[in-house]
Amino acid sequence: MVVCEGDYKYLNYTQINQKISELAKEYPDLIKAESIHQKYNLPHQGGDCGHSKCVITYVSISDYKIPPGNKVQVYLSGNLHGDEQLGPNVLVYLAEYLAKTYNDGDISHFNNLREREIIMTPMTNAQGYYWNHRHEETDKGQRIDVNRDFPYNRDDDNCYQSVAARAVFKIFQNNDIYGALTYHGGTEVISYPWGSFNHIERKNGRQVGTESPDDSMFAKIAEVLQTQSSVPNWNNLRIGTMTETVYACHGAMEDWAYGASFDTSPNGKHENCSPTSYLPFNKTEYFTNHTHIKPAIYLVEASNNKHPITSRFGTPSNLKCKDCHPDGHINRHIKLCLSFIDMMMPYPIIETVSQLSLSHARVEFKINGCLSLQKVEFLVQNSTGHYTTFTKLPTIPGYCNHASHPQTTFTHDVPLRSDRNNKTSFKIKFLADQDFLVQTSPEPRLPPQTSVVQSRDPNSVLYKLTIRSYILVREGEKLAVLDELSPEIRDDY
Repeated sequence: MVVCEGDYKYLNYTQINQKISELAKEYPDLIKAESIHQKYNLPHQGGDCGHSKCVITYVSISDYKIPPGNKVQVYLSGNLHGDEQLGPNVLVYLAEYLAKTYNDGDISHFNNLREREIIMTPMTNAQGYYWNHRHEETDKGQRIDVNRDFPYNRDDDNCYQSVAARAVFKIFQNNDIYGALTYHGGTEVISYPWGSFNHIERKNGRQVGTESPDDSMFAKIAEVLQTQSSVPNWNNLRIGTMTETVYACHGAMEDWAYGASFDTSPNGKHENCSPTSYLPFNKTEYFTNHTHIKPAIYLVEASNNKHPITSRFGTPSNLKCKDCHPDGHINRHIKLCLSFIDMMMPYPIIETVSQLSLSHARVEFKINGCLSLQKVEFLVQNSTGHYTTFTKLPTIPGYCNHASHPQTTFTHDVPLRSDRNNKTSFKIKFLADQDFLVQTSPEPRLPPQTSVVQSRDPNSVLYKLTIRSYILVREGEKLAVLDELSPEIRDDY
């Protein structure tokens, strides 16, 4: 196939780093890129990538004009196995798409960068990607399978042997990652914990992972990702636990990231790593300050072929069609990533503000980043400074942007203040996705652990982050809204 100008194509190691560097220069307020070796004082992988040491590039994407505040962090890994080469290309094209469409008027893309910080390592195993081999080869010639190199459900001390595994740990240790996707290749699945031998059972003659504390959330978000990534006349990505859809293994990144901070069983977390590669290794550094690590993590097997042909990549123009199904591998996974990023925490979207009279305005809004709504409240500040629940909006159950039903639009009339510089403060409060909290017989027997679920639990401190405050400003006949994320007043309703 002749690749036309503007079509997706495979990018090699040098081209990926070059493209990321160019994007960071062109969009300095949106994309930052740096060497993970310098950022976290990590050694380089063994051997060279061309004429220099192999570099794992750390990329972060957000609207950096907006203060960090309560932005939700998401981590995307392009590859742990170097010969599985679709993932790195997906993430580079995703970064380009996010930057170029940020101000195109699509409110969901706009909020993905206002509400989130996306951290990615397009080539987590940069050396493997350069040489097109599965393993990371150390400076002593050891061949390490990076996705068996994490301290969980292991019976030996051979963990953190690879630079790639140490880099992943540092990312999780130094950030508050709500959710993560890790890309692989060789089949086509969206899978989630458990995938380890200490949480396994047989159902209908097959091995499956047992129910994790967050299983309801994992399964429901997986269905969203499956729907968003569907390509006409292609098989859907299969969904289920990693044991069920791929296979169980020891020392996998996904089970470690999700479970090592809370699974204290003898066959769970493992804190006796004594790697013989890339010395010295500070054991204390790698087994402290990690109790916050428990993301909603998915292993995505991107394609049956580890190096699919470019004619099945799709075209960039397809993404401009909001209601179209993706037309190939790159677009199906960009849409999957966008939906995943959005689902990490629900949030309101103000759609229109209109003045009804001198004393009242009308606010129309929706709730994004979720599936279903069980309760929606609109609170307005009174003259004493207290908030009054003006109404519990009647359209319940309601639906968010990821539901299979049409999304619900909520409407509320707001009394306009004639004092306080013509400013009226209001809040939007809601309950979403309460079925994420449902459990049957989880292993271990604990409540849901991920921040994704806890942000939906009204009894959790994280739930408060979903309650949004706004100020409605009246200047003559013109209305504008100031939200708590940004000091900029929006008047483009």
